[in-house]
Amino acid sequence: ASIIGITKFLPSYPGFLFEHEVEGLLRVLEFKTRPLTVILGGAKSSSKLLLLKTFLKRADNILLGGILANTILQAQGIAVGRSRVDDEVMQEVKDLLLTDKKLHLPLDLKVARADLLTETGPIETRICAVGKVKDDEYIYDIGPETGTLFANIIAESKEIIWNGPMGVIEKKEFMPGTERVARAVADSGAYSVVGGGESVMALHKLGLSNNISHISTAGGAMLQFLSREPLPGVEALQIP
Repeated sequence: ASIIGITKFLPSYPGFLFEHEVEGLLRVLEFKTRPLTVILGGAKSSSKLLLLKTFLKRADNILLGGILANTILQAQGIAVGRSRVDDEVMQEVKDLLLTDKKLHLPLDLKVARADLLTETGPIETRICAVGKVKDDEYIYDIGPETGTLFANIIAESKEIIWNGPMGVIEKKEFMPGTERVARAVADSGAYSVVGGGESVMALHKLGLSNNISHISTAGGAMLQFLSREPLPGVEALQIP
């Protein structure tokens, strides 16, 4: 009723935050400055897959971490140990053009044998190359070599979209990958859009929020908007 119902009876307008979101997100959809880099991580892979597919044709670089990266690695037959993957999108990622040069997967990883759902003490970690994850290990972050690769690509970008951390940032042992990306985005001088609760939380924790052009509070709606999916509240106000 509050999103689309009232527009049928009264002249309706977006609020200031709504307007700020639309303006901030439309900027990166205009593709005025290149290169455009999209960074995707975090635990929710299915919602980011649509954005990945959309920007495979539009972005100059796509950097992947988190469960989406795990899923694509496994789809390519690369060992990911006991790491979380998204079986629901496994076949779909197999159908993507995974050899596209603009798609950048991790080169190395930070892994541990501990299950973070039950582990409360110190965690023993190690860095390994992609494909060298042992059967009893979990991938919890990108490695330093990947961090350097991603930072170098980000530094050359003119527009950046980032949603989702590179690792399990709730544990300090697995914060470095996300911190490396966050600092690279903040220092890039590019027009940057960052969304997703954990990515935004990392920026605030690192004191980098003021260095980001637009911090989105739209959640999953940000991903839908950037993927050009219909949003009832936007359509009701006839916003492009």
